[in-house]
Amino acid sequence: MHKYLTLLGLASVVVLAATLRAQSQPLGIFTDHGDVGKPSTIGPGSATYDGATKTYTIAGGGENMWASADHFHYVYKKMSGDVALEATIAFGSSNPTTGTPNGHRKACLIIRQTLDSDSVYADAAAHGEGLTSLQWRDVKGAATQEVQSNVVGPKRLRIEKRGNYVSMWIGDGSGSLRPAGGSARIEFTGDFYVGLGVTAHDTGRIETATFSDVTLGACGRKDDADQHARDDQRPIEGPPRCLRRHTDRADRGAELVSRCNQHALLQQRRPDVQGAGRASGNTAEFESPERAGTGLSRRVDAHQQ
Repeated sequence: MHKYLTLLGLASVVVLAATLRAQSQPLGIFTDHGDVGKPSTIGPGSATYDGATKTYTIAGGGENMWASADHFHYVYKKMSGDVALEATIAFGSSNPTTGTPNGHRKACLIIRQTLDSDSVYADAAAHGEGLTSLQWRDVKGAATQEVQSNVVGPKRLRIEKRGNYVSMWIGDGSGSLRPAGGSARIEFTGDFYVGLGVTAHDTGRIETATFSDVTLGACGRKDDADQHARDDQRPIEGPPRCLRRHTDRADRGAELVSRCNQHALLQQRRPDVQGAGRASGNTAEFESPERAGTGLSRRVDAHQQ
């Protein structure tokens, strides 16, 4: 009996040590991680950091990051002020190995006001099928909105918060980034969370993505200014037109027409934004003849993206 108790005590010590190691595992430039919303039915998400390669591997489940609530695994730290987060993103393994991962599984660079599932947020989202979008929720519990890039599957993304405006930058991983062509007005107050996230878009699966060469810092530093100065691509300052919040579809249609006017304003202020805008139903589309990453589609309906 004494021997049994001794072995049981040793086993408990081993389990406790493993738990403490897991809890104290370094996360590089971030401070914590955990599931936001409801994890998948097969288990919680996870996150590891390889200091040798400076790579984060995040496994996330959950229904989606969309509509009025988000479900994903998040690696984060608290920050304030103007920030920029940048990473090269690649999708990895899938659990279970049978079946087909959802094409809209997402690996994201995320800014969130809180860790509540319905929090105000913005993200630069890479979808498994190649779609890349700037997504946001500007009011707690409201529906998610988005601006889509015309470039399929960019390897490197950047999300920037400057004042009350958030924008997305894209690149192929071999050179400088360029603006994806759209921005959103979102008011973050005080401290907020900045980090990396993955959702499976399937409550029965857990999907994995890697984030490498991750950089996080305040906007306005010399290296940021140098980057934005390249090719005269510094983001437009000042508010876009018509950022009113609407509750019925008739008003939303009026907002979308104004969004087309907003795009015309962008063309006047920055010649590198090409294409004409059109509003149809619940979607306004800004298309680029050259398809150089400035064609956009801003959706306001809460479809299952």
